[in-house]
Amino acid sequence: MEEFIMKHKLLKTTTAFSIMGSMFFGASLSSAETPVFKDVPANHWSTEAINDLGSKQIFLGYGNGIFGFGDNVTRGQVARMLYNFLKPADVDGSFRSSFSDIRGHMFEKEIKALEKAGIMNGYGNGTFGAENILTREQLASVLTKAFKLKPKSMTTFDDVEKNYWATDSISAVQSNGISIGMGNNTFEPKHL
Repeated sequence: MEEFIMKHKLLKTTTAFSIMGSMFFGASLSSAETPVFKDVPANHWSTEAINDLGSKQIFLGYGNGIFGFGDNVTRGQVARMLYNFLKPADVDGSFRSSFSDIRGHMFEKEIKALEKAGIMNGYGNGTFGAENILTREQLASVLTKAFKLKPKSMTTFDDVEKNYWATDSISAVQSNGISIGMGNNTFEPKHL
């Protein structure tokens, strides 16, 4: 039962992330009865998940009831959403982030907490890139770490190399039924 609840929560989270990151997940959700955000179409397959996470303060939108439906999501925004969902321990003053570009950022606290928890990484050059758009391969990596997903089999997507840095994460989201790709047996890892 606990595994079902976790998969259900994960599906709702990833479904909502998919709207902003243009990641296509195979969920088919009906519309929520009470809209939380006025710019989310009532009959869209993701409406229920978006409104559910909005009502739980996981998604805060832009304010004034605007979600930003169809907008790309930044790495900082994903850090904020995961922080709100997972509620990791905040870092104390002794924690030194390896990211030189987050000081004073509106999501600095969230990024640091997820860095310490090992859920989100930077680019390997000392930067996090909070304002950069999150790619599909990065989202696969973050979701795999956040929800401790393990690949059940190797990915079958034609456009994912077998010895690529994100292969295990893409394999995990595919083999656990989180992502079905973009059609034509492709994942489009570098796309938004």
